Amino acid sequence: GGAQPTEACGALEPIVRSEPRRSCRRVQEFCDKLTSREDGAPNGVQDTAEAVAKALQDALPVGGTASAVNVVVVGIGHVGYSENAHWQLALLQVLCAELKRRGLSVKFSVHEPALTEADSTVLRHFLGPAKVCAIETRNLEGKVPLEGPTLLFMPHCPRALYCNLLCSNWSASALSQAVLLGNSFKAYDARALRSAQRSKAEAILKLLPYLEELPLPLRGFPSECHDSLLDLAVQWFPKARLALAPELFWSTCPRFPPPEKDVIRAGTGSTDG
Repeated sequence: GGAQPTEACGALEPIVRSEPRRSCRRVQEFCDKLTSREDGAPNGVQDTAEAVAKALQDALPVGGTASAVNVVVVGIGHVGYSENAHWQLALLQVLCAELKRRGLSVKFSVHEPALTEADSTVLRHFLGPAKVCAIETRNLEGKVPLEGPTLLFMPHCPRALYCNLLCSNWSASALSQAVLLGNSFKAYDARALRSAQRSKAEAILKLLPYLEELPLPLRGFPSECHDSLLDLAVQWFPKARLALAPELFWSTCPRFPPPEKDVIRAGTGSTDG
């Protein structure tokens, strides 16, 4: 088992094994950089937390109050050695600490089929033991069912994972519960100019009229993490917009996208290439 969790930007627990210790220190260093902004400078973490909290409130029934949120982490990569994954885990840690300060309790589930034992140790150190952080060993290829208000943490995930997630939750009731922190869907629309590209992003493009998107300007984050957080946006599907979709829209689910080389296929343990 991994180390007991620490509060955001707290001291490293001594029981972290020596193998992933450097990664834990690196993630902690990035946590500190994300939270120690100069007075008056834009604060990307606070801006992100504010946007996520607003979107989660919109996902609740009318008059409801958010007290707990499921945080589903998809495709975070090798937190045992990848610098991009270190920045993303640091953002997740400080963001959830900010949400807790706003009165929300957080429960994690992590979906990353390529995790090593060292990766799991680093994740447990920052996110917590099994009772608050489930690490899914099956490869669902992004087809994660949404249950209750859910923050989907998916920076820099392959397009196919987003499409698989949307297709497997193709209903107004499911999607209205989702708040996505990941690649901008509107940016996909701007870039997918050829018909072949657009067919691979069908689920994303069909939902654009019902999407609320708040891009997160990189100026609120340290310059060294910009590549890791490029095109980051908070996105959700307001109930009022989803209600405008005709019944036929929900009865004709888009096709799941074809396999892509950067997505690990279930049952193979490898990517398509």
